Amino acid sequence: MEEAKRIHAEAVELHKAGKHAEAVEAMKRALAAVEKAAGKESIPAANVHEDLAELYMSVDVKKAAPLYERCIVILEKKLGKTHVALAGPLNNLSLAYETMGRMPQAVEAASRAIAIREQGLGPDHDQTMRSVANLMAIYSRASDFKRAVPLCERLVSSFEKTLGPDHPVVADQIEVLAKLHYGDKDLAGAVKLLDRALVIRDKAMGPENPELLDFIDTLASLHAQNGAFERSFELARRALGIRERKFGVDALEVAGSLSLLSKLKGELGDSREALSLLERALTILEKTHGKDSPKIAPTLNALAILHIERAGFDRAVAHLTRAIALYEREVPKNEGNISASLNNLAEVYLRRGDLRRAESLQERALVLLEKAVGPDHEDVAVLLNNMAASAVERGDYARGIPLLSRALSIHEKRLGPTHTDVAAAAGNLGEVYLRMQDTARAEPLLTRAAAIREAAHGPDHPLVANSLNNLGSLLSQKGDFKRAETLFSRAVAIYEKAFGKEHPAIAAPLTNLALIYQDRGEFNRVEASLNRVIAIQEGALGAMHPALALSHRHLGSYYRMKGDLVRAVAEQEKAEEINERHLGLLIATGSEEQKLALMATLANATNTTLSTHLMSARENEAAARLAMTTILRRKGRVLDAMVDSQSALRSRLKPEDQALLDDLASARSALAKALLRAPGEGEGAPAGASISITAIEKEVRRLEVAVSAKSAEFRVQSEPVTVEKIQSLLPEDTALLELTMYRQVGSDAAGSGDHYAAYVLRRRGAPKAVDLGPAAAIDDKVRALREALSNPERTDVRSIGRALDELVMRPIRPLLAGARVLAISPDSSLNLIPFGALVDEDGRFLIERASVYYLTSGRDLLRRELRAPSRQGPVILANPRFDAQGDGAVKGDGEASRAGELTRLARARFTPLPGTAEEAEALREVLTKPVVRTGTDATKAILRTLHGPSILHIATHGFFLDDQAKSAGGRGLELEANAPLPAAPPSEATNTKNADSNTINLPNNPLVRSGLALAGANADLTTRADGILTALEASALDLYGTDLVVLSACETGIGSTRVGDGVYGLRRAFVIAGAETQVMSLWKVDDAATRDLMIAFYTELRRGGARSESMHKVQLGMLGRKEAAHPYFWASFIVSGNPEPLPSQSAPSVSPTPPGPRGCACEAAGGRSSSPAGGPIA
Repeated sequence: MEEAKRIHAEAVELHKAGKHAEAVEAMKRALAAVEKAAGKESIPAANVHEDLAELYMSVDVKKAAPLYERCIVILEKKLGKTHVALAGPLNNLSLAYETMGRMPQAVEAASRAIAIREQGLGPDHDQTMRSVANLMAIYSRASDFKRAVPLCERLVSSFEKTLGPDHPVVADQIEVLAKLHYGDKDLAGAVKLLDRALVIRDKAMGPENPELLDFIDTLASLHAQNGAFERSFELARRALGIRERKFGVDALEVAGSLSLLSKLKGELGDSREALSLLERALTILEKTHGKDSPKIAPTLNALAILHIERAGFDRAVAHLTRAIALYEREVPKNEGNISASLNNLAEVYLRRGDLRRAESLQERALVLLEKAVGPDHEDVAVLLNNMAASAVERGDYARGIPLLSRALSIHEKRLGPTHTDVAAAAGNLGEVYLRMQDTARAEPLLTRAAAIREAAHGPDHPLVANSLNNLGSLLSQKGDFKRAETLFSRAVAIYEKAFGKEHPAIAAPLTNLALIYQDRGEFNRVEASLNRVIAIQEGALGAMHPALALSHRHLGSYYRMKGDLVRAVAEQEKAEEINERHLGLLIATGSEEQKLALMATLANATNTTLSTHLMSARENEAAARLAMTTILRRKGRVLDAMVDSQSALRSRLKPEDQALLDDLASARSALAKALLRAPGEGEGAPAGASISITAIEKEVRRLEVAVSAKSAEFRVQSEPVTVEKIQSLLPEDTALLELTMYRQVGSDAAGSGDHYAAYVLRRRGAPKAVDLGPAAAIDDKVRALREALSNPERTDVRSIGRALDELVMRPIRPLLAGARVLAISPDSSLNLIPFGALVDEDGRFLIERASVYYLTSGRDLLRRELRAPSRQGPVILANPRFDAQGDGAVKGDGEASRAGELTRLARARFTPLPGTAEEAEALREVLTKPVVRTGTDATKAILRTLHGPSILHIATHGFFLDDQAKSAGGRGLELEANAPLPAAPPSEATNTKNADSNTINLPNNPLVRSGLALAGANADLTTRADGILTALEASALDLYGTDLVVLSACETGIGSTRVGDGVYGLRRAFVIAGAETQVMSLWKVDDAATRDLMIAFYTELRRGGARSESMHKVQLGMLGRKEAAHPYFWASFIVSGNPEPLPSQSAPSVSPTPPGPRGCACEAAGGRSSSPAGGPIA
């Protein structure tokens, strides 16, 4: 035996020296020596078998297992099957079986070891606990957390009993238990356990012990994952203090804590503090690594994200540009990081509304990411999905679908056709087709997603329920309500089983069921189901969550169908209050296109509210008030948001106030993100989410109060509009006339389509309304009247005006008794006619009955409380020299892209306008010390230098080109049909027409297809954009404080019309720029008549006349003159905006100005090009 012991000791030393092969050979010799000396069935032989097996475990487990088995057999023969000596080799054998994938045998061996030690040593013996820990680890590594958790709980309990509840070993075991809960997706349970472990470690080690840092960091991160941001921040702040005391306040180790704290402050809506913390981290990193080190780029990127949330776009661009430059120092290494920064930069331009530049950056980001990780990497699929989500959200399905299709293809290639990520991608694409009501394409995708999920997760998984709900919606679209009901019912049952009966995921399929019940006439089930949906959503999400709006609307529609109008209106009112709350929260940020997309999501709600009143509850005052309130809050809302955007406010407030707006923008963004963060599929709402939302809401309210106190303009923007507030601003003799287009909703509205409605509001009394009938008939009459008005030779203008009046004004007239002033807010094509030219039953023009001015919405009346002082005197631009570029013309970057768009309008030629120079000279005598710019000085550059002139008068060519572009002879902008056109980039969206029919490619944006010609407008294609002011550019002028803008040119008041959002053209642009009142034309204006009208209009203003009343008086005077009585001469110009007198106007005498050739030189239909001569109208 001595020789055997010597060889065994030699094998152990060889193993310690890392000489594994020699150790194995020595141990084999030791085994042979022991078997020879003590026998093959001896206990020493069994022990050497175990030692040799241990050596094999790291290199050849298949050789280890038989050796352990042989050891156990020997020990059983010698000691019996329950001897404690068997437990050790059984534990080791279980690990060998586990490694070989023989899980049942591994569990059996480990369980037997536990039983042996429990019997021989007791249930709480240290050796027994080792065996328990072994089996727990086997289950844990197999992700069988349900079986691992009870074993770990036993370990915790045993250690508490033997060591005491505050022993560090207990804390270690609790941490293991927390990891098991986390693995089992029980985040709340894991966090609770780790909090308990921290208490124990604090007692044992002291709360300031640096050895706790990693544990505290982990716990802070988990609390953040659980939505408990306040607790997470508390822990992260504690870790920061420990690091500062150990390493110093400027140490590199502190920077990480600062970054985490910044992220948490951002989640809590305190972006100012988040920025401060992250800027401190950046300072430390720059000091440690240098300002040119790529190591600081991630922090710059994070700072940029904060600035994006705060609408600090210039600073975000600066940080991102710097981050990209630093990453590019190590390009191959950082291509993925460059891609992420480019994607963030794209987000800046998306929010600014520069979609073309944003998409260009996204494409560049995609190229870099593909280069970094390959075109078929999962990260590429994620980026594609995000790009698609943005496109789909704004309704750009043509862009979104190919991106989603490619993402699906990548997932299939990387993960196989049945992976759950493939199911998610297929489901996303299917849902887009479902939105488009393309059931043929949606069905196979949604069916596939459901099948994959059911196979992967089983038939009762919540993800399966999500797919079932989508499939049920598809079947409902196809009219297969019976099968849809089955799927919805099954989805409800799955959610109830998984989450209980109060989980918000149940709301979607339960609502769909209610709609099926309603269709079948099972009214008791409808009401019960919808009330349950509302109760669930209110309990889980809060009474003002966006999801509640649709639920209240469904319930209101049900009550309306039953004839219970009181409750129908009450439910619809709740829905609209929720909609308004979240509209106000979201519309302040984002591009104009994003704002329009947001408003589009509320179209059905608006239609329902108006239909409830006009179709079912016309005599119900509450319904009328709700409908009027909804119109006042929705109509023109995007234009309002553009005018009142926080970026515009920021440029007008004091520097200390700008920070408040930054904070509010960020806090609102955080609140919107938190409110709209739906619980994940298969998961409940985070435990800390409601607490965090409450904290952010409190911060939003605080900031709103602070900003409102600083800015009267913001106060009007943020206060909810009410009927009573608008009524208080209406004079006794004025009626507000809200004309709106809506789509009738309800079972009795099938096939009726779009209608116009009129809502009338007076200073006293309830709103009154009338449905004007189908929109198509009115739009036809609008087109006919516009054609008649634009031709002075037409003799049927009165009869056509009478026909349109019969449809629009006659039904309204009984509601206007006593009103001598009409404040009209038109909608859709009604924006393009002068209501004063309509003819009543007595053959009189409306202008003879009342004075008319125009509003985008009755909400515009609120702006009168915000009159800003002008910052410059009057400015006149007239008679530009179109064939020469002025010295002040703008050149260079920033205009190149717009110039490209303009050249696609064709090689337009603008004829000289000497008559406008005479107009300018005449107005020089009327206005007080105006700045007059003519010839080469009448440039776009001059307009850009203006800052709130009191009056801006522009006399030149104007143009608006719809998608039916015309050749020479129309609108003051002459198009040379044979001029060569540059090719549009293949990626650019244009309206392509047939070149053989004298039509051309036009940009889709109507703000680019309308504008004014200034000096240099006829220059060559590379520089002519310097002479064209598009409406898009006009919207960026600084006219805040400008009382009046007059565009004495062709068709400056027309453009593309949008239901509920006015005219997209110069009219909209100058409102966005800040002009309080605009005077613009609706058709090609006549030379002399326009000059005379303008001089007379300004003369009336100098006499103290109101802006609208001055135009009314001048137009009545022209109507009274036989040679100018045709509406062509007097009705073209309209007054839009504030109708009141201009501030500080006097009335000097003005001599008549002799007639001359007209400004626009546009020939009217019929060949007539000038009006009869005449002096100014008094």
